[in-house]
Amino acid sequence: MIVAALGNDTGRNASDGVTRDASVNGSVTDENQVANFEASLDDGPWSDVLPALSGGIFTLTPTLLATIAGGTLIDGQHVLRLRAADEFSNPSNLAELRFN
Repeated sequence: MIVAALGNDTGRNASDGVTRDASVNGSVTDENQVANFEASLDDGPWSDVLPALSGGIFTLTPTLLATIAGGTLIDGQHVLRLRAADEFSNPSNLAELRFN
């Protein structure tokens, strides 16, 4: 199971998806070892983000999100999709986080 949220929602309230700091924090839980963890931003290609996962917890930094975006994370609305699979290739839920 993947859970993700903005690390610092700086908008008018704590859940409006508006931020000046595009860090994403979350967790990946599975009964088995997580062997694959990938992210896609704005319908772009899937990128390996398994190195960002430690002890079931992850942080995707603005720098990593810019890399996933192809080099630059421009201002505006974004959709981050996350997926994982365990060591037996059992897929997780597809998590989606919208932010701008």
